[in-house]
Amino acid sequence: MIPVEDVQARIAALEAELSALRGDRPAVHYDHNEPLEDPYAHTGVRPWGGWRSGWKSPTRPRVRFGISWSVRENIEPPTVTTRAGGCEPLPVACQGGFNRGERDMEQIVDGLRYDTETATKVAHDRYFDGSNWERHGRNTYLYRTKAGRFFLHHTTLWQGERDHIEPVSPDEARQYYEDLPEHEMTYEEAFGEEPEEA
Repeated sequence: MIPVEDVQARIAALEAELSALRGDRPAVHYDHNEPLEDPYAHTGVRPWGGWRSGWKSPTRPRVRFGISWSVRENIEPPTVTTRAGGCEPLPVACQGGFNRGERDMEQIVDGLRYDTETATKVAHDRYFDGSNWERHGRNTYLYRTKAGRFFLHHTTLWQGERDHIEPVSPDEARQYYEDLPEHEMTYEEAFGEEPEEA
């Protein structure tokens, strides 16, 4: 007579052989006292969501430390966490999203270089209306160059549109000065003459 242990061992061996032929996966038994390894650790995604680069939930509170987020983002540029654990500002091209604010721009038009960094800002329409800094996703800035030429810097948040510079004549600049609500200098400083009395 064959011992029971031998029969059980033979049955287990045949079941394992049959399972291998069928392509079954071996049973996995977890020790619940040991923490599981994150199978997605190499992707940079945390198991509960969010990238390690400083991504914040869109459902964050609108006010923190007594400053609304839109104002706070205007003061503090977006940052990304470096591998060393520090923070550094995101490149301007990657900031995107809302309230990016004014961006410096340089453009050559009709052989003349217009640069917002070296020109003087005269007037603009960027102000906080309670929800936005932009007027329907766009802003207009009036500048004066060192040579006394005027130009407009148009910025946009709309997909498919690009920021651009538009040179304007002194008469057009006067009209834009009147139309734009925020003035960085007086009329006399901007145009070298006082407006006529009404």
